[in-house]
Amino acid sequence: MDAKASKQCEGCVELAAEVAELRKQLGLIQDELAKAKKNSATSSKPPSSDITNPPPKRGKPGRPRKRKIGGQPGHKRHERKSFLDEQVDFILEHRYESCPCCGGTLADVGTEPKKHQSIELIANPIEVTEHHRVEQACVDCGKTHHCPLPEDIRRAGLVGP
Repeated sequence: MDAKASKQCEGCVELAAEVAELRKQLGLIQDELAKAKKNSATSSKPPSSDITNPPPKRGKPGRPRKRKIGGQPGHKRHERKSFLDEQVDFILEHRYESCPCCGGTLADVGTEPKKHQSIELIANPIEVTEHHRVEQACVDCGKTHHCPLPEDIRRAGLVGP
């Protein structure tokens, strides 16, 4: 064999070795990629192992949520009708003893009080109590106030314990 042919064979051997090495590296990279793509949706892995993937979005795929949950802007408010005055069994008035801002003397303003009605299940079958939060104005600082409902009444809502 001449020197030129010998050089070409050596080059072929080197290229063959390099191709074999590259194929080996490609196999390793493909294995790593396959492992990275596995999650609880594509294999028998538990969902707790999906720590690197974000949780799937809820709802129908490809559809963004059009509205926020709850009452929409411009939606008519739905409220329960109040009991009539003749249906109310008790009326309790809630007032401040003194101005919550400055501690001054309070005088009733004379406007209609804010009302909160609650019912109690009894043998009658119900007992209706109306709580009036009387509007009061401070003689000293001039601010007007409505006494807040006691916490237990506010938390009870419509039906008492």
